[in-house]
Amino acid sequence: MADWVPLFQTLVWPVFIILAFLIFRKPAKKLIHVITERIHKGADFSIGPQGVTVGSAPKLEQPKENLAKKEVNELNYEELQEIFYISHTAQFARILDDGKEDYSVTVWIDSGYDYLFERITKVVYHLHSSYYPRDRRESVSRMQNFELKFYAWGQFNLNAEVFLKDRENPIILWRYINF
Repeated sequence: MADWVPLFQTLVWPVFIILAFLIFRKPAKKLIHVITERIHKGADFSIGPQGVTVGSAPKLEQPKENLAKKEVNELNYEELQEIFYISHTAQFARILDDGKEDYSVTVWIDSGYDYLFERITKVVYHLHSSYYPRDRRESVSRMQNFELKFYAWGQFNLNAEVFLKDRENPIILWRYINF
């Protein structure tokens, strides 16, 4: 029996890898397809010491309807949510004392329709509750697309209230902050 132990030790990993491949074949194909599609649409992709990273999702297609002649008060809430969106970038900044990785994150509001973008008066960003009491941040800098910079050690959903001239209620936009 002692002669068989080295053979079993040699075969354990190849058998495990083959079984894992057979079991997770469909999800792996789907994952590879999604990654390939995102790369074709312009997302960053890198392999390095920290592993494999796929960049932020590419921009969504602009609404089909021609909005060039519509005023902000003529657009409904759903149309405005399609026109305005949150973009973000994140870069590794440092390792914290507790061993967590800290990232420098920049978020901003974007739109394919510049004339409507000028109608924004302010943006109120709502960060993760761990930022309390500074989890609510306001930006009025139109020149920088209502940009907000902060540090993050974890991924979370960020939402923004976009206030427009001639509209009483803000538009609520969401973005998953990943890095």
